[in-house]
Amino acid sequence: MLRIETEIALSRLPKGYFWGIKKILKLLEVENCAGLVFHFGYNPAMPTAAQQFQNVLEVVDATFESLNVYMEYGQCFCCVDPNPCSGDCVVSIAAEKYLKDADSKLDALRAFRDEWLLQQKDGQALYEMYYFLSPNIVAEIQNKPNQDVIWEQVYNGFSKCLDLVKQNKYEEVKAYYINLMHNLANRFLLQENEVNAMG
Repeated sequence: MLRIETEIALSRLPKGYFWGIKKILKLLEVENCAGLVFHFGYNPAMPTAAQQFQNVLEVVDATFESLNVYMEYGQCFCCVDPNPCSGDCVVSIAAEKYLKDADSKLDALRAFRDEWLLQQKDGQALYEMYYFLSPNIVAEIQNKPNQDVIWEQVYNGFSKCLDLVKQNKYEEVKAYYINLMHNLANRFLLQENEVNAMG
């Protein structure tokens, strides 16, 4: 039985793990691979809650015997801050870099989110997706030597969303937002890493 210490805030627990299609396809290309086995583990020696929950993909043959090829960790989606968008929010960072009245503009986007998007059938999933992806996208952008150019591009994208919100074109905002986040995730998160072979 898995026991979680009560002092770990639920907002700090992993919501899911993401490896990326390129990495999974690379595992499936291993000779004699017939599938992957997902292992969920817990290591209390790790320093943070997100690291304690460890996930491993194992390559197996047709008889489910291990081929001794593994991929560990994936990309953890966990909210490390109970107040979303307080520090690692793509929109907030871009807006604060290029707008003098960033708070009022962000309030307009938040109102769209809270009063319309969250009421839609898939609104909650889109909301969670944003806050899962956002910190990882921010971290990737901040590691780029041309991050100022990238932040300006990000701002231009979300500025378009804001213009559509002002016109009450909410379905268009939603479609544009989905496309924008899809492009950011593809650009900064779907990076092909080498598969770790152990054994």
